[in-house]
Amino acid sequence: MNILRNISKFLKQKKNPNKYSKFKIFLLICVSLYAYNSAFNYFNKPVYVYGNEETVNFSVSGSYVDGKDFHAGSYYAVNTKNNGNNTSRVEVYHNGTKLESISLKFGQIKKITIPKGAEIKISSDSDVFEITLFTQGDFKSQKIDEKYSQKENNLVEHSKPNNSTQSPTSTTESSSATTITSTESVSSESNSNSVRISDSEIESIQTYNDYITVYGKIVNAYLENYKNKMNEYTVVDETVFQSMKAGVEQGLNDQKKSFGKMGTKKIVGKENMVQYLKSYRDQLQSYVDNIGK
Repeated sequence: MNILRNISKFLKQKKNPNKYSKFKIFLLICVSLYAYNSAFNYFNKPVYVYGNEETVNFSVSGSYVDGKDFHAGSYYAVNTKNNGNNTSRVEVYHNGTKLESISLKFGQIKKITIPKGAEIKISSDSDVFEITLFTQGDFKSQKIDEKYSQKENNLVEHSKPNNSTQSPTSTTESSSATTITSTESVSSESNSNSVRISDSEIESIQTYNDYITVYGKIVNAYLENYKNKMNEYTVVDETVFQSMKAGVEQGLNDQKKSFGKMGTKKIVGKENMVQYLKSYRDQLQSYVDNIGK
């Protein structure tokens, strides 16, 4: 405050006012910018709140927002999905500024604090991964540090079956979700005999059971379209077809193991999972479209 009073006193001096007019303007601009910057930093600084944390896992690369996908607070970040030697990352942003960035290999644990109104960005070198943010209570009660202390002895190489695309998965394992059924609920395109799952049906998913059901429909549509397209050119090689079928069915079984126990829980990061299903559908359809070319 003394500095500002001295500057004000100096500006009010009457000696040779023209001599200092440009300097005064420049000084006023500097003072104004300083005041604005100080106020901006004060009102936009990160605010940390605690007590509302909930353990949550992320298995799809993308951006996640406080209050929608998770709650701000203090967590233990753990790479809970065995994906070989690949690295997964968590970046914390607040008002466009990166506050923190951590990298995790399978089983690694790092503490992370996320402010109110923040956005976190999840990414990985592998399509198959899972980052779990554990609350301090869950971290201790589930003995997470002990669980992953022997992680080096449990590494398993992950591979993709032919003609299948691995989606992000979680650590829960169950095969209780939807099985491959007929394509009676698959929507048809009017310009051909091919079947296609519509964008609207994919976008309507709400729970993990919905996700697995739609995934199964996409697989069914692909198998039917593949066989129909092959019949247009020649007799289907049953050995080749069964091999291809086993690959995509294995992909579906992987989804059931990953998301089955989550069942009717609301999907975390729905937008990313919807985009994944659309991409997977389009990828399989491109295989069919290229038959005979």
